[in-house]
Amino acid sequence: MKVDVFWIAAILILSIVCCTGCTQTQETTSVGVTITETPLTTVTPTSTPIPTTTEPTIVITPIPTDTPEPQLTAEEPLWEPTPIVIPTANPDILSYNFTQFVSDDFMAKYPENWAVVCQTFILSDKTVYGSDMWKDEGRIVTFVSEDGKTKMMVSIRDFIQPGPNRYSFTPTIDTARKSVSGLFPNASSETSVYNFKYAKNDQQVFTSKYDVIFNPDSEYYPYTYTEETWITFNHMFNVNWIVINGMTLNDYRDLKYLMMKSILTEGKQERKWW
Repeated sequence: MKVDVFWIAAILILSIVCCTGCTQTQETTSVGVTITETPLTTVTPTSTPIPTTTEPTIVITPIPTDTPEPQLTAEEPLWEPTPIVIPTANPDILSYNFTQFVSDDFMAKYPENWAVVCQTFILSDKTVYGSDMWKDEGRIVTFVSEDGKTKMMVSIRDFIQPGPNRYSFTPTIDTARKSVSGLFPNASSETSVYNFKYAKNDQQVFTSKYDVIFNPDSEYYPYTYTEETWITFNHMFNVNWIVINGMTLNDYRDLKYLMMKSILTEGKQERKWW
């Protein structure tokens, strides 16, 4: 009967232990009874993911490289610039102020707004009457109006053997015509020599002087000029007063006369300024 009480007590104790949930880390053997403890299961809480916001995707469309750029067309101006018109040389001598040119060869007066151009040239023909008369090189001084179409040209040739009365100078109208034909070979029949004169001028200098005028249908028209020639001890002078602007020599009569008369050459310094 005592044994039954013992087992009943043991069973009660075991029940109390099971109900209290005590945890043991090792197996306990008691009176031939094996008790196995079951470990507690650790529950890991599941976390809810935070929703993420998706950013919108930006699509960049490239510009086609083969697309031509627009061309801007410049507008044509509705106006045209007015050309600068240079007036022809004024034939009125009262409209000019005159100035003086001086060189080793001669002196002259000319309008101060005209240009002066000095050049040298090589003589292609130096022979007169079968012998050489002039040196190889000569000089030209040109007085040019603003429009370039009215000029006075003074050319100088140097004698090889200078000296007083060494050379005779007796030109005729035929020699004048021959000279013009040589300068303008295609117009010999169209060229007229006018007002030929060989005599002493008012400065007591023997000169050959004439006018050359081309017909309107000539290829050289409206070129026209007056030529005057004389010699000194050392030089021969040719003076050409030229008009190419369609006006006539008569239009420039006073200006031509005053400019040509103003030329003073060596040995003739007694000639007076006008």
